[in-house]
Amino acid sequence: MYRLFGIVLLALATSISACSGSKQNKQKYQTPQEAFEKGIALYEKKRYTDAIEFFKGVFDFGRTNEWADDAQYYLGLSYMGSKDYMVAEQELMRFVSLYRSDPRSIEAEFQRLICYYRLSPTFELDQTDTDRALTNMNIFLQRYPNDDRSSQISLMIKELREKLGQKAYEAGKTYERRGYYQAAAHTFEQVLQSYADTSWADNALLGAIRSYVLYAKNSVESKQAERFDKAITTYNRLVELYPKSEVLKMAEVLYMEATALKSAIKPKS
Repeated sequence: MYRLFGIVLLALATSISACSGSKQNKQKYQTPQEAFEKGIALYEKKRYTDAIEFFKGVFDFGRTNEWADDAQYYLGLSYMGSKDYMVAEQELMRFVSLYRSDPRSIEAEFQRLICYYRLSPTFELDQTDTDRALTNMNIFLQRYPNDDRSSQISLMIKELREKLGQKAYEAGKTYERRGYYQAAAHTFEQVLQSYADTSWADNALLGAIRSYVLYAKNSVESKQAERFDKAITTYNRLVELYPKSEVLKMAEVLYMEATALKSAIKPKS
């Protein structure tokens, strides 16, 4: 009973506090226009956190007032300015959803992509946000293929794909360090399959060659020849796809080793 009484008191206190905050805010502006203009003045001074309070204040007068669209747009930009990219993306999405016919809707969509780009973490971490960013960037390019922002988006896509390529490559290195050479070779080959357009592709093929050689050397003799063959085939693929790669010399050493060791295997009697 006492616990229930305490919960009721807490709810009442929260409600009173919210009402009090709303009243205090309305004392700072009497109309939605006044709230918006004060927000813009703070936004231009890069006082984004303070600007957010006033842009939200526009909605104290309802979502249908004539300043609501402007307030929603700058609310999203203010969250971006304060580096709260997750909330910024949500507020910009709300603007796009509510005001699709507004001339600023495409710019709002673009700014959403910037938010996704900023939310993408370093390659060591989970890349869900990076995948989400790439999905939305590709949707934008399909929807607005001739937009002036396309080149900038393409550069962001390239950078994010480099990050994913590096993560996949490092996964292969981890398998290799632990002695899981078959898994390492497969993972390195997946880098080429998924991220051939990145700078990690030729290094991944080198890793696959190296892993196949180590896999063969650590195999029973009856399995060695076919595994050295995989190293040789992968080397030929590297030469074909990346004839000017800086890793070719290292790959050639591994190729010669694989060829020599395969030749030294005694044929079955």
